[in-house]
Amino acid sequence: MSAKTSGLTVKGRIWGGFIAVLVLLAVVAVLAFLGFNNTGDSVARMGRTANLTSVVQQVERDVVGLRRNVVLYEANGSPQQVARIRALETSLRKDMQDFIARTAFPDQKAKVETMLGMFEAYMANFNKVVPLREEREKLVREGTDVLGRDTSAMFAALNEAKTKERDFDTLVVVSASQDRFVQARLAVLRFQGREEQKDADTANKLINDAMAALETAAQAETHPADKAELLKLVGAIRTYRDTFARQVEVFKALHNLVGVENARIAGEFGDLASKTREIQLAKMAEVRDATDSFVDTQGMISLTVSAVAMVIGLLAAFVIARSIL
Repeated sequence: MSAKTSGLTVKGRIWGGFIAVLVLLAVVAVLAFLGFNNTGDSVARMGRTANLTSVVQQVERDVVGLRRNVVLYEANGSPQQVARIRALETSLRKDMQDFIARTAFPDQKAKVETMLGMFEAYMANFNKVVPLREEREKLVREGTDVLGRDTSAMFAALNEAKTKERDFDTLVVVSASQDRFVQARLAVLRFQGREEQKDADTANKLINDAMAALETAAQAETHPADKAELLKLVGAIRTYRDTFARQVEVFKALHNLVGVENARIAGEFGDLASKTREIQLAKMAEVRDATDSFVDTQGMISLTVSAVAMVIGLLAAFVIARSIL
C-alpha cells in the first residue's frame, strides 16, 4: 500500500538512494583528491622553505670560514688558503644564486641579492690582495732582506778599508752611518712584524740620517776613488729606502683591503645573513603551522562528509527497506 500511495515506486526509491550515496561518495573522493593535492603542495612548500633555510645557515657558516682563510692568507701567503678560499667562493656564490632563484619570499630574495653584492665586492678586494701579498713577499725576501745584507757588507768592507788607510775622519762617519743603518734595519723588521707607522717613521729617519752623513762626507772627499765608494754606498742605502717605502705602501694597502674594507663588508654581511636566517626560520615555522592546520582541516572535512554520507546511506537503506516491506 505504501508503495502505491508514495510518490516513488520501490524501484525509484532504490535508484534514488543508490544515486544519493554515489554522489556523496564522489564528493568525498573529490575532497580527498583536492586535499591530498593541496597537502602535497603545502608539504613541498615546507620542504623548500626548510631547504632554503639550511642554505642560509650554510652561507652564514661559510662566510666565517672565508673571512678566516683570507686573514690567514694575508698573514702567511699559503697556497692552501687560496685553494680553500676559491672553493668557498664557488659554493657561496652558487648557494646564494640558488636561494634567489628558488625563494618564494620577495623580501628574502632582496636581502640575499644584497648579500650577493657584498660578497662580490669582498671577493673583488681579495683578488687585489693576492698580487699585493705576492709583491709584499718579494719586497721582503728579495728586497729589504737582500739589500740590507748587501749594504751591511758594503759598510763592513768600507770600514775595513778606511781602517787600513788610517782615514779616521771618514771612518768615524762611515761607522756612525753603519750604526744608524743597523738600527734602521731593526726598525724595518719591527714594522714588518707589527705594521705600526711609528716603526716605519723611525726606520726612514735613521736611513735618511745615514745617507745625509755619507753624502756630506762624499762632498768633502778629495780622492775620486774614495768619493765614488761613499756615493756607491749612498746609492745602495737609497735603493734600500725606496724598496722599504714601496713595502710600506703594500703593507698599508693590504691592511686597508683585509683589515678595513673586507672587515667592514664581512661585518655587514654577517649582520644581514643573521637577520635573513632568523626571518627564514620564522617563515619556515609559519609554513609548518599552516601545513599542519590545513591537514587538520582537511581531515575534519573528510570525516564530516564521510559521516554525512554514512548517515544518508543508512537513511536511504531504511527507506528502501520500508518500501519493500
